[in-house]
Parts: sequence; C-alpha cells; structure tokens
Amino acid sequence: MELYKQTYPRDMIPYNNLANEYNQLGQYENALDNARKAVELDPDSLSSYSNMAFAYAGLNRLDEAKASLNAGLQRAPNNSEVHAYLAVFAWIQNDKAALDHELQVTQAGGPQGEFVVAQIQVPMAVWEGHFRAARALESKAEEMAQRTGLKESVASGRAQQAIMEAAVGLRPLAIEDADFVIKSSHSHKAVATAAIALAVAGEDQRALKLISDLADQRPYDTIVQNVNVPATKAIVEMNNNRPKQAIDLLDGAMVYARADAGILYARGLASLRAQQGKEAVETFQRILDHRAAFALDPAVLLAHLGLARAYALQSNNAQSRIEYQNFLAAWKDADPDIPLLKQAKEEYAKLQ
Repeated sequence: MELYKQTYPRDMIPYNNLANEYNQLGQYENALDNARKAVELDPDSLSSYSNMAFAYAGLNRLDEAKASLNAGLQRAPNNSEVHAYLAVFAWIQNDKAALDHELQVTQAGGPQGEFVVAQIQVPMAVWEGHFRAARALESKAEEMAQRTGLKESVASGRAQQAIMEAAVGLRPLAIEDADFVIKSSHSHKAVATAAIALAVAGEDQRALKLISDLADQRPYDTIVQNVNVPATKAIVEMNNNRPKQAIDLLDGAMVYARADAGILYARGLASLRAQQGKEAVETFQRILDHRAAFALDPAVLLAHLGLARAYALQSNNAQSRIEYQNFLAAWKDADPDIPLLKQAKEEYAKLQ
C-alpha cells in the first residue's frame, strides 16, 4: 500500500485503506495522518472522515472525532452510518438528547439504518446487564439482516454476544451462540471471536481446535496470529490455573491492545489470578483511560469490577469499594440471575 501511495500520490485510496488498517492495529497516529491526507485528496469520501474520527477517538480526542463526522455529514447529510457513529459517541459522553436524535436519524435511513440501530442497542443493553433484552434485540437484528442480505453481520453480533455471556457466567447461552457462529459463518473474525467465547466458557479443547484450524487457514493474518491465537490460549491457561503462562502468551498481543479492550481485560484477569495487584490495577485502568477507543465494548464496564478486585488484592478497600459501587450502579437494574453480578455483590458485602 505504501508503494501504491508513492506511485499514485494524488489517489486517496491507499491513504484511506492504510488509515483503516492502522485503526484496526491501534496505530492511531498513523491512521490520523493517512485519513487526513485522504480527506484532502477527496473531500467527498465519507469513509475517510470516519477513519479520521476513529483515529481521533483512539487518541481520546472525542470532540475532534465528532467534528470529523459532522464534516462528513456536510457532504452527505442523511448518511445513516455516520449518524450511527455519532450516536455511539453521544452515548460515551452520556448525552442522551444527542443519542436519541442520532438513533432516530439513523433509523430513518431505511432497513439498513434500522439494522444498525438494533446492532447498537445490543451492547447498550449488555452494559446495563439486560442480557435477556440483548438477546431479543439480537434476534430482531438477525431478522433484519436476513431481509437485507447482511448475514455475516449477524454472525459478528452473535459472536460478541457469546463472549459477554461467557464472561458473566451465562455459560450455556454462550456455547449456544458460539455454536451458531461456527455453523453459520464464513467470517474469520466471527469464528475467532467464537473460539475465544468457547475458551471463556471453559470449552478448552474445542476452543483450541477452532483457533488452531483458523491459524492454519490464515498464516499471514496479523490479528489472527498475534491476537486471537494467544488470547484463546491464554484463557485456556487461566482455566487451568496457570495465570503466569497466560501473561507470557499475552505479552506479544499487547502491541495491539490500544484497539482491543479484550486483550487488556484478559491480561488484567491473568494478573489478578497471579496475585499481581499492581499490574492488574494498571491494566484495568488503561481500559478506562481509553474509553473512547473501545466505544460500546462491555469490557470497559467489566474493568470497574476488575479494578475493584485488584484494589482489594492490594488491601486498598476504600478504592475497591468505589469501583464495586461503579459497577453495581451500572447494573442496578440488571437481570438478577447473572452469576457475575451475584459474585460482585457478595464480594462487595464482605468489604463493608
């Protein structure tokens, strides 16, 4: 792609493609440079504005991220995808009025807009601990996707759902959703996510087989080889009470952690289990410090619980209580039967 840039310096495509790739790798400074150049070369390219916004968000410059999207809307005022991104940013900033407005505009964009809104509402429901509602919304999104030919988007959403269900202890649901993804999807990203979900759910051998097969199929895929494979193996190590081996496996993946809250969350859990309180605090806090980069990822919310446990490990009960309160406040109306919620309440009660 760099050669493409040199050969055709007035073509925005290589700059825009590189911006997208750098965003996925968490190299937000490089992404921003390339996205700005793409916008300069073609001010009508909406994807360039989006790439620029993602880069700004990754750098915790959310106001500039929103300004980039609004600049794109000057070119295409009714673009539902851009309004959806603005909805996510409004949600991050707790701006309910802006959130409602952007979701309404997005939904007015026809079937695809309605599908995007449903996809956004799923992780929002998870953030509040409403897993039953999230599954209902996911089913609604899947029905829309079937009508609009977006089947792979269905698999991606279901895979993310599986990880969160596994992370909070809803093991049977997580396995069910992971199995659905494996049977129905040709997307390597969705399958990799399903493998991680199976590992979190304790299905060690199935997870290892799935990720090993995927690695064989995609030997030159940076994310599969350097993120998905070590993450899956690290979770299996934790399942077998070998947290230090998990930390070693995750060391290389930390290069990409700026764009992947899951890697940071797994590393934080491994540090907790290795009784490394200081390292766990630093890792979970890193997730919270870069909230904008992780958008709707519920790992951001779970980081509060991770911090609570890490501070308790350091005998810092005052700070631990604050983080338990942050987590429990977010889940004050959550489904009462979530195993992780029950654990958190029991742990918090012991600190009183």
